[in-house]
Amino acid sequence: MHLGNRELGPSELLAMLKRRAWWIIAPIVVGPLVGLATTYLVQPRYTSEAMVLVEPQRVPDRFVTPIVTEQINSRLATIREQIMSRSRLQPIIERFGLFREDTGKIPVEEILDRMRKLIEISPIRTEAGSSGFRIAFTWRDRLLAQQVCNEIMSIFMEQSLKIREQHAEDTTEFLSRQVDDAKQKLDQQDSILAAFKTRHLGQLPTDEARNMQMLATLTSRMETLTQTIASARQQRMVQESLLAQATPNATGASVAAGSMEAQREIEALQTQLAQLRSRYTEDHPDVKKLKYQIELLKGTSQHTEVAASPSADHPVLPSPQVAQIRMAIRLIDDDIKEKTQEQARIQRGMREYESNIQITPTVEEQFKALTRDYQTALGFYNDLLAKKAQSEMATDLERRQQGEQFRVMDPPNLPEKATFPKKPAFVGGGFLLGLGIGIGLALLLELRQDFIRTEADIADHLELPLLGVVQYVSVKEKSDPRDVARRDMRQAVSG
Repeated sequence: MHLGNRELGPSELLAMLKRRAWWIIAPIVVGPLVGLATTYLVQPRYTSEAMVLVEPQRVPDRFVTPIVTEQINSRLATIREQIMSRSRLQPIIERFGLFREDTGKIPVEEILDRMRKLIEISPIRTEAGSSGFRIAFTWRDRLLAQQVCNEIMSIFMEQSLKIREQHAEDTTEFLSRQVDDAKQKLDQQDSILAAFKTRHLGQLPTDEARNMQMLATLTSRMETLTQTIASARQQRMVQESLLAQATPNATGASVAAGSMEAQREIEALQTQLAQLRSRYTEDHPDVKKLKYQIELLKGTSQHTEVAASPSADHPVLPSPQVAQIRMAIRLIDDDIKEKTQEQARIQRGMREYESNIQITPTVEEQFKALTRDYQTALGFYNDLLAKKAQSEMATDLERRQQGEQFRVMDPPNLPEKATFPKKPAFVGGGFLLGLGIGIGLALLLELRQDFIRTEADIADHLELPLLGVVQYVSVKEKSDPRDVARRDMRQAVSG
């Protein structure tokens, strides 16, 4: 350690402390006393505290999902900023008459800053795992400290409820707008899908099985019509043959051949009639028509046999029979025409169903894309609708104050002891201050006195080499302890 131009070692430093002991001890003793006396001179301040716990919502989360999931620390910071605002603090200052002596003398913002420093809001967590917060207010009047702390706590709890309710309402309103937008998009997708179904009616993937079935039915009907038309044409040939036999130039052999042909036609028609009866009733038009043709052929065949008998001079059928044959031919022609027209209609239908079946894969790809977009819009809409319902229930809980609540665990207390000044702190501070002052005075005295006590001091002051040292010896003082004590005292005082 350096002191001026000298370097003090441990022995020199210890000797200095012995020489200046009273200069160090006196401030150390006086400092704590001054600190203790100061505690009686400083105006005391009292701190009122309150503790509030956060209780979860009363309805289980599995029934109503909470909307406000923000941690208590984040909400504390937000609410604290609102409570510390001028609009909140100034009414409290005016209501309770705080800083009345400074009103009008210093700016309002400075008064608000002082007020903010007196308020303390901090989060807490209990041993059971519950969360909450602590509110404290410090003032020189302990009753006012309690009243102001209670007011701040009430504002804090009220503000928290308002923030939660407002947050829930804002969430519900936002989801309502989203649901309306999603509904419009869903309606658009629905309209597009409906127009596509209308435009591709019968060509959709859901129509493929029906198209295949209808095509198979029309194909079977076409085969039946083809057979019916072929049979009708054979009947017409028979009738034409019978008509030819009814002319005056017909021979007996021709009549006999016509009779045999008519008999074969009757058998063929009877076979066809049996097939129709297996599928249709007796009232079906095709069954009635076929029965009439069979009866007509049977009648014609009988007259032909009469005409072919040896006793007949001329194989000529009577004129009513000729008219009957011609009528049968016309009926057959009408039937063939009708069946041909039905064939044309069936062919058009078959081509339409075949076209639908061929284009179905292309339509199916487009239909899948539209259906996928529609399902996506529908799923998004249903999801938003469910969230909106949850939000509405959560908002209703907040309005009924059934959601997360603040429970006052410890109301603002009326402080009995002042939190400032604290006597131990002032006494300790006085001790440290006295210690510092004592050491400072000892060092200052050492610097101001130029005494030569050691060989190093001689070399430093005279700047000459040291040749020798003569020890101080006193036989009288050495033998008398009182003299030794007096010598040490003189050295301490002169030093």
